[in-house]
Amino acid sequence: MKGLYLSPLIWALHFLAVYIYEAYFCAKNGSLASIDSIRFVTGILTGISLFVVIWQMLRGWRMHRMGNGEAPHDEGNLGDRRRFMGLAQLLVSGLSALAITYTAYAVFLFRSCE
Repeated sequence: MKGLYLSPLIWALHFLAVYIYEAYFCAKNGSLASIDSIRFVTGILTGISLFVVIWQMLRGWRMHRMGNGEAPHDEGNLGDRRRFMGLAQLLVSGLSALAITYTAYAVFLFRSCE
């Protein structure tokens, strides 16, 4: 069950860390400062975040494919409920990976803090 909320939590923490660091860096160094430091930190944070989210995607995929159940997983038994939760974890993690990539992409568009 934790896989369902771990990926969006990672995205939220990544979002906050990137934008808080960027605001702090630009406030400290002025509007014409080069943002190479921001890009480096964002790259590191994005890599770590995507690693965790892709790991969660793979866990969801394995849980979705376990057993011999066919989609849709609408039976009331334990196996179908687990396969459905695996599919939900896979989809939520994919959406979180897309959001993390989109958040990081914004930092690489600009040349200065202006």
